[in-house]
Amino acid sequence: MNQIAVCRHFDVYDMRIRPDIAGSQHDIVFDGHTCRIVLPSKEADFGVSGSSQDFRAVSAVSWRGGEVTSLSVEMIRVEVKVDSYLTADLFPSGGPHAQVDVDEARRVFDEAAPIAAEVARRYLAQVRVNSGQTWLGPSSKSIRSVWSTDLIDSEGRRLAASFSDGIPVMLIPEDRALSSEKHWVAVGNVVSRTDPPLAETFLSDARSVFSRSDHEDNNQAVILSAIACEVKIKSRLQELCDDMQAPLLSIVLENPRDVSVAAVSLLDKTLQAVCGRSLRLDNRELYKAADQLFKDRNSIAHRGGAGLSEGVFRTHVRTAVAVFQYLDSL
Repeated sequence: MNQIAVCRHFDVYDMRIRPDIAGSQHDIVFDGHTCRIVLPSKEADFGVSGSSQDFRAVSAVSWRGGEVTSLSVEMIRVEVKVDSYLTADLFPSGGPHAQVDVDEARRVFDEAAPIAAEVARRYLAQVRVNSGQTWLGPSSKSIRSVWSTDLIDSEGRRLAASFSDGIPVMLIPEDRALSSEKHWVAVGNVVSRTDPPLAETFLSDARSVFSRSDHEDNNQAVILSAIACEVKIKSRLQELCDDMQAPLLSIVLENPRDVSVAAVSLLDKTLQAVCGRSLRLDNRELYKAADQLFKDRNSIAHRGGAGLSEGVFRTHVRTAVAVFQYLDSL
């Protein structure tokens, strides 16, 4: 059957490559589709030379002793082939285009677009870690489509059709809108150089990496949620304890080799000793969920989190939020 190659371009922000792979093409099979990863070799590759926008496939070339040592790549190309009857003859420049053919072109794009994005994301993740190119951003950074998306028929001809990912929609609760009070608190903290609390920062990071519509990093979300909870528990214990309790609490929290207390136990007996409250007694289900959060954090750290389901990850982020709310209520 005829195939259409959906060609997408992705921002890779100053990815450095050796000259021997510049301009190379690598065919792979991913999610049952034949895909091709294409690296540029010069600034005008991928047809950006005639663009009125500031797009460049290669932004700089490094030299040493008269020889090119590396190229700074700003975008890569990923092609995904999809079975379709479409040809360039059915999409002449300027039209007319039959609605059934437009619908088929949209179907082809919708099938290929997420596959191309996932190939690009995974490729960039490998480059970031294996080549030490940490400036490419954290693993939770979403991959961004840039420049044009081309549909090419089996004879190498471009279809006069163009599609995009559309506009992402995020439903945000009204209480998340910045209030006047919180605005002035933020301004005051800027002046005083006061950073947000560390525990709340970790929790915000956990919710952020899990809530991305384009790429959720489950393992990172769970690890950050567990760290956030542990930091929050310890900071609240220190805030709630009195002057007589402080030295003993310091020994428990700061000398884990001398006094071994599981993180979840801090929400039970340690908290009860400090303020007379225990999450285990107040909300047994939340206590069990917090215990599972720490167990799965350890599973990720020691065994890579194998066997954890999608639902488990989502539950853990919500558990962390609930634990914060409980501690703040004390």
